[in-house]
Amino acid sequence: MITSKDIISLKGKSKKEIIRKFLSYIEVDEEGEVPTGLARRGEIWRKTHLKIFIVKSYQFKPENLIDRLNTYYFKERKNDQEFREFIDTNRILLNTLNNDIYHLEINDKHTKSHFHFVIFLQENYWVVFTLTKKNDLKKSIKKIIRYIPELEYIKITPRHLEDLAKTRDFRDHIRGFIAKYKPFYTERKITVDVYGGDLEDLNKLRDIFFVEPNTISFRRHGSLVEGKIFSEGYFALEKIHSDSYNFANEILMDLENYFIDTNRINYEIFETSENTPNLGKTKYGLHTRSSCCLVIAVKKERFEKRRKDNININELNSQIVKFFDNRKKRYIIYSEKEFSHFILDRTTRNKVQLTIEPKFNHIIIYPFRNCKDKTIRDITNGIINKVESSINTISAVCVNY
Repeated sequence: MITSKDIISLKGKSKKEIIRKFLSYIEVDEEGEVPTGLARRGEIWRKTHLKIFIVKSYQFKPENLIDRLNTYYFKERKNDQEFREFIDTNRILLNTLNNDIYHLEINDKHTKSHFHFVIFLQENYWVVFTLTKKNDLKKSIKKIIRYIPELEYIKITPRHLEDLAKTRDFRDHIRGFIAKYKPFYTERKITVDVYGGDLEDLNKLRDIFFVEPNTISFRRHGSLVEGKIFSEGYFALEKIHSDSYNFANEILMDLENYFIDTNRINYEIFETSENTPNLGKTKYGLHTRSSCCLVIAVKKERFEKRRKDNININELNSQIVKFFDNRKKRYIIYSEKEFSHFILDRTTRNKVQLTIEPKFNHIIIYPFRNCKDKTIRDITNGIINKVESSINTISAVCVNY
């Protein structure tokens, strides 16, 4: 596992050199099992994976992190017991390694655990590299991200995950996937873990169970680079061979760009759009005459009565309204007509209009002027949380009126 001493040696290094250091911890020997360096030293290998996740920062920079946490602790969140316990039980350190490259260290005072994260700034995003175990992420850096309102952990939808597998040179290199189905209005759940399966197998299972992928495993360049991509918001390399550093670096950059581009294309576009709240009548109520909107297409097959767990448009509508109505601390929802709703995000003070079009099986989000991508993304994820296995496509559409 990477240590503080290892991190200190990275001061002044470039992004490529730092990534190479992280990759060395997952390098394996010719048999693909023991890391080359450990084999030479005769040490025991504790299997670890290199994880990368993307954080939208809204121009909040790492050097402001410690001051912000201190302000919360002594002033703004003095009554937040959970937050204070986290700060009391963890020692948080931040150091600059190079221009726009930072090292965040979180030390648990009770367990004596040390968690290391290297943050690369890329415009309004943090690209975070770590060897920390998945469960430890939840009690370390993910907590900090949750406490700082300007920071948001970027996830992608199962549909975007599948698009990635189709378009980013992964199609012929998929070695398995995990797909899940969470029914619309019952407690029944299905999880399918397929080893050696590809996108064709996924489509077959989807037709039977309505499952959608949340993890895709890949093996690239023969078997020189192996890893996984998760819709919950990160990707990981599990192992690489000693002569595949350049391949691994290309894959990491490709995935990094896909996560950021997906957010920009589907959500960030609304931050600069000139959508206006001028309203025009439609059959299903008033709608914002927007230049840009987000369209979530629902599979028409889900409405077929012959299908198991079929749904109808009224159930779809009522479940979506119920979802936002149950989250009064974050949202205010006002239903103008049965399929026409206005949603106010208390966090960002942004508004959207949400319309369900029964004729086309579309859920459409019309943002008001300069709506933050945080609002659009969170509302979209909330809808997907309810109808994930019903989604066909998700896309931003711009129209000139």
